[in-house]
Amino acid sequence: MTSTPFKILIFLKSYFPLKKVTLVSFWDLIYNEKQWEQEKSKTYKMLSLDENSEKNVAKSVDRFHETAKQAEKNFGADGFAEIVKGKLKLHKKDSLDIPDDINRLQSTINSYLPKIKIEQLLIEVDQMIGFTKHFTPIHGQKSKPKKFYKTLIAGLLAQATNIGIATMQDCTTNITTGMLYYVIDTYIREETIKAANADIVNQHSIKTLSKVHGDGTLSSSDGQRFAVTASSLLSSYYPKYYGYYEQVVSLYTHMSDQFAVYNTNAISCAPRESLYVIDDFLDNNTILAIREHTTDT
Repeated sequence: MTSTPFKILIFLKSYFPLKKVTLVSFWDLIYNEKQWEQEKSKTYKMLSLDENSEKNVAKSVDRFHETAKQAEKNFGADGFAEIVKGKLKLHKKDSLDIPDDINRLQSTINSYLPKIKIEQLLIEVDQMIGFTKHFTPIHGQKSKPKKFYKTLIAGLLAQATNIGIATMQDCTTNITTGMLYYVIDTYIREETIKAANADIVNQHSIKTLSKVHGDGTLSSSDGQRFAVTASSLLSSYYPKYYGYYEQVVSLYTHMSDQFAVYNTNAISCAPRESLYVIDDFLDNNTILAIREHTTDT
């Protein structure tokens, strides 16, 4: 197993290949007590803070109450929202009035984007970039089972949409649960999914429309919780949303500013998500050169 410091060294070298990278202790990257005493006065002054923490708290409390009073006065003045018997009441869905020209433009754009079945979309994308070539058998055999391509697409959709193998069998013709189980167990693995996803993200990144949203150097990450029926080492109870009867796992995803998900990890709900933020940077196998990252944890 590769050690974390070694992974970090590889990660840094990939961004600064012409510079010598030296690993240092974490404690060398933060102020010690002596350094902090030397820098404290200047830092507090730069941040417009008082060195007395109680005074800073008092100022924050006063500022909060002033802001709350001002907000209370403004409620109802713009016709968007008001407070009725201590509860917020909205008068319309959005505070901005959308001009008719915008609605007509949106309708025109929608008319050029016809609805398409999800399986057809997946097949068309594969015809463009050939991402299914990465789904190779675990034992290395070259021969493929009967109706392999159709079963592979069905298996991918069954997993991605979480409708399950039994339901997918009912949605297709000439594909059995046995065929789906075999292809999913033999061809759809973590390494084959990552390789296929990298092809899709790389192709998506160079598209003109993607560059309108961002240049692929900024990303964000967050987790989504899903209840599971089968026993799992990752699952745990999540009382806040699922009570004490259902066990849950988190899917922690990293998404670029071009709306491309370049990595996903299945993790437990028990530890903090912040422990997994750096993992997908070290395991990024796409052409995205992420320089900045945002997260809510």
